[in-house]
Amino acid sequence: MSSARTTLRLLSQKGAAALQSSYEKGRYIGPLISRRKAADFRKISLKDNTFGTFTPGVGGWDASWDSPRKFFMLRPYKGVKPDRTRETRAQKIEAAMKSMPERLEKLLKEREAKKGERLKARAIKRAGRQGKRLAPDVNKAKAKVNDKNTSKKGGKGKKK
Repeated sequence: MSSARTTLRLLSQKGAAALQSSYEKGRYIGPLISRRKAADFRKISLKDNTFGTFTPGVGGWDASWDSPRKFFMLRPYKGVKPDRTRETRAQKIEAAMKSMPERLEKLLKEREAKKGERLKARAIKRAGRQGKRLAPDVNKAKAKVNDKNTSKKGGKGKKK
């Protein structure tokens, strides 16, 4: 409890000035009693029922020594974003649903128009595939002829 005795002595000698920092000759000088020690001494005075009055050498805590607390307003609970934007999302969906029948009709018409184009493209593709099926046989015949020519010595072609 030596810190309590020191705190009591400093408060008796200096009063409220012991709790405040100061500047002397351009240099910062911290308070003689730290905030932690002041808070402990304040708690002791609350337990001893000497809060509100200070008697030098005996103890207590003067209410004017308390630093003013910052006043802040309580805000309502923010919640989560889906809950906050629920109404606007519902209105957006309702507006989209009103125009949905028209959009569906437009989409079906576009699909019908593209259907004819798709059928033509498929027919062309099939015709091309049938032509490619015949081509490998012709290519094989050409390859056989080339192999016969390159098998002789001194001829150009692959070496065996």
